[in-house]
Amino acid sequence: MRNEDIAVKAGLSAKSVSLVSRWLNDGVLATERQMRFFVKEFGEQLKRKSEHLLTIEQDGKQFFIKLTGDLIVKHVLRERIFVNRKQLNIAIHRFLIFRKGDNYYIVPQDRKGFDSNRRLDNDSLNSLSHCDSEDANWISKGVPKLLSLDELLKCVDSLALELAEGRFSSRNKYVYSGQELQFSIRRYLMGEGIHLPDVIDISTQN
Repeated sequence: MRNEDIAVKAGLSAKSVSLVSRWLNDGVLATERQMRFFVKEFGEQLKRKSEHLLTIEQDGKQFFIKLTGDLIVKHVLRERIFVNRKQLNIAIHRFLIFRKGDNYYIVPQDRKGFDSNRRLDNDSLNSLSHCDSEDANWISKGVPKLLSLDELLKCVDSLALELAEGRFSSRNKYVYSGQELQFSIRRYLMGEGIHLPDVIDISTQN
């Protein structure tokens, strides 16, 4: 569907392609009236997209869980290696944050086959999972718990500190990556109109 078609379906002029582009690329939200057609037409597909399959490892066993919620942040940690004189940035950890109503899940995941005690090189690279389905390459330790907004922010800030101090991984310190995770979740929440006490609003200052 072209941007012109989306504009017309949303009740706008076909020339309103710049607004549609902002919806698609810049995170600008459409109004409820503008979304009415798409909710009616694609509601079931939207609902299915909010259901996520995760691989869990707990007590030495692997199993699957279904998590319901909207994926709002995906944050990836990568390690740099050289293979045949080429630099590769390999994703080895990631954090997924889901929203379910007024609550949240934060899901840390490791790349299947990754061994933190083994140097990442050409041989160990072949041991990593490389499935065509990207989500199948990842595994979580334990079942995630539903968190309040305050609990989510505390958890994110604690993770950022662990990343910066090298306590999350003895292999690397991820100072800026931790800061990016803090920034990403706050940017999302601010866009949703949620008040954040640690974000200073200077718009009302003279």
